[in-house]
Amino acid sequence: MSAIKKKESRLLVPDLKENESILWNQNASIDIKPLLRNSCIPILLLLFTPIVLDSVVQAAPASLIIIIPLYNVFAPILFALLIIYIIYIVFQSKRTNQYLTTDRLLVTRNGKILKEIPRVNLQGLATNQFMSFEWQKQNLGHDYYVVTITDSISGISIIMTSVDKKSIDLIERWIE
Repeated sequence: MSAIKKKESRLLVPDLKENESILWNQNASIDIKPLLRNSCIPILLLLFTPIVLDSVVQAAPASLIIIIPLYNVFAPILFALLIIYIIYIVFQSKRTNQYLTTDRLLVTRNGKILKEIPRVNLQGLATNQFMSFEWQKQNLGHDYYVVTITDSISGISIIMTSVDKKSIDLIERWIE
């Protein structure tokens, strides 16, 4: 690797070892399932709560005095918090990168390593012992997968979304 490439690699991942180089990288993308579970479902609950409250109020009209003011105070606050949460998740995913180096699989955010799995921990294992993947989506004729790589020694698990088949093949060859 040329000196310029090494310098660029060090800018991307400052904790790169001396003889380590980047083989593959991608920006992390948003996994839609947790986003739906943690944000959209609570928003739907906020929207449908008035229907439930209406039936409660019809059963006990005196509760109208307590329920309506509470809902009018807390619903906008909860809605704003959920919107802030969604924005936070989007920004976090945009700042997160995944790298496959000659020695490790890394997940970084803002140049700091969040998770790493050393290559030596996975060597000698069959692919299905450390990696699983499931189809996520198809875009422009290309299939994309959610890949989970688990290091059984350290217990660290890295989930990568929107990974194409070529990248999965590269990871499989990287272990060999």
